[in-house]
Amino acid sequence: MNLKKLKKQLTVLSLCLMTTLQSGSAHPHNKEYVPFDDGIKRTEYDINSEYYVIQGICIVDDFIFVTAYNDIKSESSKVYIYDLDFNLIKETLLNNYSHVGGIAYDPINNNIWITDISGTISCYDKNDFLKFPSVRPKFERIDVSKGLVNIYGNTAVAYITYHNGYLYLGDFTIEDLATLKRYKIEGNGSINPGEYDSYGFYGFAQGLCFYNYNNEDYMLVSTSIGRLNKSKILLTKFDDNKKDFRNNQMIEFEMPNMLEQLSIHDDKLYTVYESNSFKYNTGAKHSGDILIEELDEKISDYINKL
Repeated sequence: MNLKKLKKQLTVLSLCLMTTLQSGSAHPHNKEYVPFDDGIKRTEYDINSEYYVIQGICIVDDFIFVTAYNDIKSESSKVYIYDLDFNLIKETLLNNYSHVGGIAYDPINNNIWITDISGTISCYDKNDFLKFPSVRPKFERIDVSKGLVNIYGNTAVAYITYHNGYLYLGDFTIEDLATLKRYKIEGNGSINPGEYDSYGFYGFAQGLCFYNYNNEDYMLVSTSIGRLNKSKILLTKFDDNKKDFRNNQMIEFEMPNMLEQLSIHDDKLYTVYESNSFKYNTGAKHSGDILIEELDEKISDYINKL
């Protein structure tokens, strides 16, 4: 094992221990805990790619877009495109080797936003993904790194999502340092990287999506760290007048290991996992790269408990 990889693993281990020791002290959550139930019916899908590790997912009109990076960098990062029945339509290569930790769809401007390298995000034309074998950005590597530092001390965007004309994005770090940023999408479909709202946020966030219930917005936040720790989904109310969400009343759901991005569409919850990839085949695994769960009335039942 090289020194860089060993240092990275030791950093994760120490942060896992720190998080355990600090739990309930710095930001005591008012929460209800709901364990992951293996008896709940979930549809599972596998990507079945030896060197690609999936990271992000979003629903784009009648398609499902899934991002993945190449672990050995023999090819660039890519986007898998499926129909809503999860039949593979095509694969589209990006022009980088980014970790592609998140993907978002702006339906007003027909743009796809994907996290890029070193604290940047890039914007693509949705139709290019369906037309061409590879794509180049309309707006390339916009620097949104100010205030975002991950657990390794690097500037990086861990996740991204779209909601009501805004892009939301944030970092992957301990809770005392975690930040969520919000950017207004301008008339040309891009953003001004110097103009944003900033919020205190949850530690080790991997994904964020919004759910509207009775004309009020709620957030579902995916969090995970390490190969052997169970992941969590946090359900909490969104209020853009708040500057810190960490003390919000919330419900916490236990999920399988190494949860990444999540998305809701037509009352279905889509979640993606690193833990089933070839790269992590020595870790705790479950049977699917992507899990889909019918929410039905369950999420409203949970919301009414908040």
